Amino acid sequence: MNLTVMKTSLTLLKFLSLCPLLCALSSLEAQVPQGFNYQAIARDGSGNPITGATLKVKLSVLSDTTGFHGGTGGTYIWEEEHTNVITNSFGMFTVVLGSPTATKVQGSAASFSEIDWSPANLFVGTKVAQSPAYVYKVLGSAKLWSVPYAIRSKDSEQWTASGINLYRSAGNVGIGTSSPGGRLSIQTSSLWDDNIPIFEVKNKLGVPVLAVYNNGVRILVEDTDGKGVKGGFAIGGFDPTKGPGDETVNLMMVSSDSIRFNIDNNPAKGVKGGFAIGSFDGSKSVNPYGFLNMTPLSSNKGQYNTFIGYESGKKTLSSGNYNTFIGYKSGYNNTTGIMNVFVGHSSGYSNEDGERNVFIGWNSGYSNKSGLQNVFIGESAGRTNSAGAGNVFLGYISGYSNSGGGQNVFIGYGSGYYNSTGNSNVCIGPNSGENNTTGGNNVFIGRSAGSGNTSGLNNIAIGYNAQVPNGATGNQIKLGNEFITYFGVQVSLTVSSDARWKNNINNLDLGLDFVNGLKPVQYTRNNNPSGRLEFGFIAQDIEQMLSDNDKEKYGFLNKGTDGYLELRYNDFIPVLTKAIQQQQETIRSILNENAELKSELAELKQRLGALEAAAGR
Repeated sequence: MNLTVMKTSLTLLKFLSLCPLLCALSSLEAQVPQGFNYQAIARDGSGNPITGATLKVKLSVLSDTTGFHGGTGGTYIWEEEHTNVITNSFGMFTVVLGSPTATKVQGSAASFSEIDWSPANLFVGTKVAQSPAYVYKVLGSAKLWSVPYAIRSKDSEQWTASGINLYRSAGNVGIGTSSPGGRLSIQTSSLWDDNIPIFEVKNKLGVPVLAVYNNGVRILVEDTDGKGVKGGFAIGGFDPTKGPGDETVNLMMVSSDSIRFNIDNNPAKGVKGGFAIGSFDGSKSVNPYGFLNMTPLSSNKGQYNTFIGYESGKKTLSSGNYNTFIGYKSGYNNTTGIMNVFVGHSSGYSNEDGERNVFIGWNSGYSNKSGLQNVFIGESAGRTNSAGAGNVFLGYISGYSNSGGGQNVFIGYGSGYYNSTGNSNVCIGPNSGENNTTGGNNVFIGRSAGSGNTSGLNNIAIGYNAQVPNGATGNQIKLGNEFITYFGVQVSLTVSSDARWKNNINNLDLGLDFVNGLKPVQYTRNNNPSGRLEFGFIAQDIEQMLSDNDKEKYGFLNKGTDGYLELRYNDFIPVLTKAIQQQQETIRSILNENAELKSELAELKQRLGALEAAAGR
């Protein structure tokens, strides 16, 4: 006996769905049967049987169904109409295809008995009309896999009836396939609607508790309190060697509040002592892909690893232990690396023997191979790091280009983006230290702070877009940017001046003449909204004076990589001191000269008085 399955629907006042049960041969007197039963249950859109309904049914045998489902085509060998078809109290109705009481509608065969059953591809088509309108709707077609009478002749001895039971003790049963691979195989066609279940189990209320679709399985889990273990779903195992009452164990338990797994940690169990979730790609041969592996001792996957995601930790060897990889191909190339945590699509993809790393985010630490003790959090954070160790990168594409640099801390969007081998840098803020490549021991704090530094060492830049004068040199400090209008400290600045930090000490050769050439000015700063007057010098004037006196190497001026000039006002203090000293020497000389002149004048006055007295005045 062959089982043929169809899924169709009719829209009138209700949805009429036919769930075919069984096509069984009927015996007509003592001759070879010339018809076979067609039974179905009529249900409405809610799945409830339609009882006591009057139908008209057209059954057809077709050699080609092209256009049939649209109601305008098909190659008919035979079509007959059955009227006054009544559904019973269960919604079931029965008609006989080939019944002498049916009326021929169309077809190339003169009668049902003259149908040629030898062609390989024959189809049974169904149309149904419901009273009172009796508007026919095409419900669908199903292929006849063998000549009906031959089915009965071939299979009658393979099925056994026992009371109300029907069974077969050998062989496989296929629905939708002529080569079933298991005891019962169901296969859909390429046109099967993904929203229609392939297989469905309903409870006593008619609610589906298990439904199998093209793209998955839906299981109903009852969330009503008080159900205990019945209000969920369980996967169990059976061990006949256990004592009475202990033969079974729940390996997976799904309830309304949790999903629980029982993992046997017996080392002798190998891969059996765990749990795996996989996927199936219908476009290929049967091949389940492991999406989740959780085992204390997983074969060829090291010990105490947790891998969740397609091909996560795929290449891990037996010595790669204590790893947690979550996400598509996370830790894909890990072989002997231990104690790593990779979370996110392709995070830690290239890691081979790197240890104690934490990568969280899409492509984070993607190229890391042997780097140790790194923490990368954010999409593509530390993406190209291969051997760098001890780094902390937090933020989208932070430390993206780092390859071998170590002990760096990059926090913020794009911070330290181009750093490759620079070590011990601290960059905090979006794009801070962005262009640093090999520079080390730098501290850049603030949005884009130190972004112009490339290979400079031991530089400090604090504040939005704060840039040291030269990003290729070192030992510079910059606080703020050109928009800063106030800088204050609670106490005086203390400047290091110990002789042990200096060499080439000589007397200053700039003094009063240089000071006399200065051009003090008053001005308002461009970015000072208060418009307050400020006092100082123009750097270009100082530059010209130094050039005129062949003193270009003096430290008054500094020119940044942007071409702007800066003055070191504190360097004017020694020059002013020297000028005052020179002026004091001049004053002392004049005072001494005045004293001598006063003495001479007094002496002259005395002599003049003596002369006047001698002359009798």
